[in-house]
Amino acid sequence: MVGFGGALTWYSNWVFHGSNADAINQLMFEDLGLDIVRFQNWYFPDDYPNNKDVAGMPDESHWDGTTDFYESAMSYNPDIKVLLSSWGPPATLKSNDDSRNGGTLKKVEGEFVYDQYAQYWVDTLDRLEFVPDYLSIQNEPGYTASWTSCVWRPTETEDFAGYDKAIDAVYDVIKDRPEQPLLIGAEVENIGNTQWDNSLNIFREFTTPLKSRDHVVGYAYHLYNIWRIDKIDTVIPQMHIIRDEFSEKPSFMTEYSREFAGWLETSRIIQNSLIEANTSAYFHWKLAWIAADNPEQESTMISVNWAGDYAIHENYYAIKHFSKFMDAGYIRVGMSGSDSTLRISAFIRPDGRNLVIHALNAATGERSVDWNLATSDVASVMAVRSTEGSLFTDIGSQDLSQQHNLPAESLTTYVIDLNNSLRPDLDPVALLDKSFDLQANSVSLTVQNQPDVTFTLWHSSDMQTWTEVTDATIVEGETTTTLTDPSADSYPSFYRVRGDY
Repeated sequence: MVGFGGALTWYSNWVFHGSNADAINQLMFEDLGLDIVRFQNWYFPDDYPNNKDVAGMPDESHWDGTTDFYESAMSYNPDIKVLLSSWGPPATLKSNDDSRNGGTLKKVEGEFVYDQYAQYWVDTLDRLEFVPDYLSIQNEPGYTASWTSCVWRPTETEDFAGYDKAIDAVYDVIKDRPEQPLLIGAEVENIGNTQWDNSLNIFREFTTPLKSRDHVVGYAYHLYNIWRIDKIDTVIPQMHIIRDEFSEKPSFMTEYSREFAGWLETSRIIQNSLIEANTSAYFHWKLAWIAADNPEQESTMISVNWAGDYAIHENYYAIKHFSKFMDAGYIRVGMSGSDSTLRISAFIRPDGRNLVIHALNAATGERSVDWNLATSDVASVMAVRSTEGSLFTDIGSQDLSQQHNLPAESLTTYVIDLNNSLRPDLDPVALLDKSFDLQANSVSLTVQNQPDVTFTLWHSSDMQTWTEVTDATIVEGETTTTLTDPSADSYPSFYRVRGDY
């Protein structure tokens, strides 16, 4: 897991207008236990690139507020990570000479100005007072919006700049910086159809070109095709595209909230993202947001007004269920028992001594659960529960050897400390250490051994459909295992090693 986070973008700098800034920052960066926060890039000097000074920018207060948030977050949690996302480049780099209202990258003498766009990112990073851990060069690249925006296509067309060329250009100019952010993409607006062709899946279209780019470390998406309650489960097939076709890199759900989605609906969406899309990072859109006319503020975590007054809303507690008790580095593990209304996700700490289980009963009736943890030496169990009108309530110490009744429409988080480690010998980092060898018509991959892990070799010609190489030669040595396809005579060919334990 990269972890759980939220966004601080429009209106968020209102936090600093009154006397409550410390209290709100403590709620966000300490009480919630967030692992990562998403900031917006506000670098828009007037008459860029002739003027590159941040002083006097139209959005200077937001630019300064982002630095204030960063410093506050670090003071509460020095390990918190930052994702910096861009909604679009300055108007002078846009085809419509407007930072808003869509448009694409400008052309000069018939060529899109990728080099100027890349230089804009150098100028941005040179002036930031911190180095973001992750960088997304374009929020929602397929969407034409009336606000700050820029429209791209997965690859270049006559009318639209190519996202793949843009992210390559940015990488080329930042790769030698002493400190550089890691690139994720493409932050598509949903995981359904594209605006320009209803037969195309937008996540697949934008992400497929990124598979071959090692400098893109993760795949990002939004969930705005969940626009009403009956859509929560109908997007599961699209989530399976992320899980089944793009699992070689972590996936980031970097933005989502909807007015219909209170704490229960948000919890359902998070559970689906974890279980069905195998998501490594989940960001709630409205971490701190303007107070609106809706007194329930169901989609907002913390609302603020111009005076800096604030209120905590129910989605704060939904996110807290997931963010409070686990940190970046936790590993999601399989746990049987989920069905259409009972959704269970489980995570272990890297040392194997702590297990966190989230049990969501979305049904309108009570559900009974027997927890089969017979092989685990449980030291202690505590739990918190949310039901309508009683959110994030400590329900005390629990005995998991007894049957548990989960109330209707409830979310229960169990935090289990163990006397022994579930996997004291498993080293997830070592699993990433692999080598590749090509000899005539054979391909070999060598991986580090792991206790009780069995490796298999898989092949694909398009990185979408994978089949096991059943005639692979597998040689297990003292510290490594080599898997060889003896008849690698088709092109293109892609390989992956799967470990089962």
